[in-house]
This record gives sequence, C-alpha cells and structure tokens, in this order.
Amino acid sequence: MEAKKVSEKFEISKKCEEAMSHVPSYFSYLVKLKPEEFYSPSNTNGIVNMAVAENNLTSTDIVNEMQKKIVANPLPSAISTYFGVLPFFKKEVCDFFAHTIFREYKGNDGEIKLESNNILVGNGAGPLISTLNFALCDDGDGVLLATPGYAGFDMDVRVYARTTPVYFDVLCEEDPRGARITIEILDNALSDAHSKGISVKVLLMSSPNNPIGFIFTEQEIVLMINWCESHKVHLIMDEIYALSCFDGSFVSIATVLSNLGRGFGDYIHFVWSFSKDFCMSGLRLGILYSENQTLLSAMNSILYFTSTSSLAIEAGRLLLSDRRYIDNFIETNSKVLKSAYTSLTSSLSKYSIPFLKAESGFFVLIDLAKYLGSEKYPNTFEGENHLWQDIVSIGVIFTPGEVMHCKRPGYFRVCYAAFEGPIITNCISGVGEFPSK
Repeated sequence: MEAKKVSEKFEISKKCEEAMSHVPSYFSYLVKLKPEEFYSPSNTNGIVNMAVAENNLTSTDIVNEMQKKIVANPLPSAISTYFGVLPFFKKEVCDFFAHTIFREYKGNDGEIKLESNNILVGNGAGPLISTLNFALCDDGDGVLLATPGYAGFDMDVRVYARTTPVYFDVLCEEDPRGARITIEILDNALSDAHSKGISVKVLLMSSPNNPIGFIFTEQEIVLMINWCESHKVHLIMDEIYALSCFDGSFVSIATVLSNLGRGFGDYIHFVWSFSKDFCMSGLRLGILYSENQTLLSAMNSILYFTSTSSLAIEAGRLLLSDRRYIDNFIETNSKVLKSAYTSLTSSLSKYSIPFLKAESGFFVLIDLAKYLGSEKYPNTFEGENHLWQDIVSIGVIFTPGEVMHCKRPGYFRVCYAAFEGPIITNCISGVGEFPSK
C-alpha cells in the first residue's frame, strides 16, 4: 500500500529571505527569464539585456588569446594545490599594475610598485567587497554609498556583511562630469547617519564611477583620503573600470598616495578584477590591496568561502605576463568603447533623450523623466517602474533609477557594450518612439 504524499510548502530560512529582499528588482526579473528568451543571433526577437555591464565587443579576442596561452604553456604541478600558484600570480599582478595603471605616473620614490604580500585574491570584486565589509563592520554599522550608485553595492554590503547603507547624492547636472564630491556632502552624510544612530565604518566609492562614468580627480581622491582618516572611516575604492577609459585620464588611489609620499595605511583599500577591463566576468578573479595587516590576516582566514580556482588564477597570470598583448588590447578596447559610446549617444540625441556625458565604463545614465507625469506614468518611482515594465515589453531592459537610489524618478542606466551598434541603435529607436506606440 502506497503512502500518501503530504503536500507542504517548503520554506527557506528567515536569513535567506532577508538576503533576497536586498536583491535589486530588475535583477530578480532577469534571473527568472529563460536563456532562450534573451536576444541572440538565432533569436533576434529576444529581449536585449542592457541592464548588465558586460563588454562583449572585444571579449572574443581576449578569450582566444587566453586559450592560446593555456594550450602553449603546460600547467604547473602547483595548480593541484590550494595556494601553490598564488605567489606567482600576486607578483604578476604587481608588475601588471606598475606597467599599466601606474605607468603614467611616478611617485616620490620613482616607479609605483605594490607589495605582493598585501594582495588578496577572491572570486570577483563584489565578493571581495562583501568580505571586506564583513571584516570591518558589525551588524548594522553604516556604509556610505554615493548615488546614483551601482545597484550591486546594496547586495555587496547587506547580504553577508549585514551593514546599513547610508546614501548620499553626488549627482550634479551643472557639473560637466555630472557629479561632484565635497567635504560638505560627506559631512552631511555622516551627520545623517549619526542622527539615525548608525555608526559609519566605511565609505565605498567607485572610480571610474558606475553608473555615471566619470573619473575622480586627484584632488577629490585626496579629499576623500583625508576625510576618511580624520573620521576613522575606511575608504574602499572600487577601480574595476580603471583601464576602460576613453575620455580623460584615470588616476588610481595608489598613484595619489604615492604622489603624497605615503602608503595606504590602515584605512585605505582598493579592489580590481578581470571582469570589466578584460571582459571576463565569468572568470571570477578579483584583487584586493590593503596594508592593514590585521585586516589581511582576518580576511585570509575567511576567504576560503570566496576563493578562486587555481586554473583561473594561472590563466590570469599567463594573460598578465604578456605586456605587448596587454598594451595592444587596452588601446584597441578603448577605441572600440569610444566608438560604441559615440554611436549610442548619437542615437540618444536623435530622439532628444537627455544623458550625462561619460568618460569611461560601458554605460550611460539617461533621463526619461519627460515620459513621466501622466496618469499612466505618474512622476513617482511607481510611475518609473510602470515605464520600465512597458519598455521591457518592447524587448529592452535598462537598469531603473530607483535601484540606483536616484533622488528623483526618470533616470535609467543603459549598458551598451554587450551588443553591436545596430542592435543598440534599434533599441534606442524603440524607446525614442515609445510614447507613440
């Protein structure tokens, strides 16, 4: 006799439910879609995902190059161990930074060099930022986040680190770059946190910025360093788009510190990864640099949970070791991004869609506020969400302004490097003609 099956609803843990509540709404929508629902050469009627910052314009070249290097170089026996290949990779990372990001600048002691012992390796910049905040903050401590901001930072600081984001606005359309940072802005953010009983431990910034695409100047970085150290707040600088600049010159926080004739100290840290500059978000290979030995020791103990495979580390080392290829790729990639950016902004201008000028990255912040203010699309974030849903219905996904914590509705982030120009142009055409449909 068969036992009757008892039907009961399976429930996940409360802590998992809380973690899921911090996932941006557009991301939750994306993960529910089936692969066959997205645009592809064989499915030209699929949804064009312009909400994820990936660069597929030059990715084929670098993937092919990495494949050649893996085939041409026998794998070391150390690849079978937990940490055997790490020392060689860390040394290559130091040389790579000196050769690329730092080479335009000379510090007080000559060439800018990092110390390999101060490097930690993890499975991407996001997990490293999450672990870093886990190590620096107690539950409920505050992390200052600039807005409009990268929506992923919410998950990075809330899901595992369980911190409290404290948002402050840097958008300034009167500024040629679309944003600004001042002592007054930071002081007001800190006062706002204190008024709510929040103890601020971290200022998390991205330069080049996501989603506006501007680059912080040396003076602005000095301002943030001095402010953080005076308030005993840790400054985490996310520099994952450092080599994806097409207008203006990138200035690393390491360069600024070297020009000041000093090191990082206990309160300054930066992250970088292969995901953006080398078009490899799937490689899951990120770098954290810090001189805080207590912090490094603590993170080394818990990075087991976000470690990277030795195969990925060795593949990354082989790529970084080829200086000639790296130089050519960075130059080509910059030109390709500039061309794609120009194509996108030309289409936006054609349909009178306002946007903020970018200097770097794979995205542009556009303003669709002119579509708001009707009964269907009221000038609220609810109206923005209705507009976003209807744009999705014509096969295009942008990042909505609400998840970037914009002060007013209407802003959207448009990622343009995942598809060829004609596809992007067609999407902007659909959005530009949207009200008439």
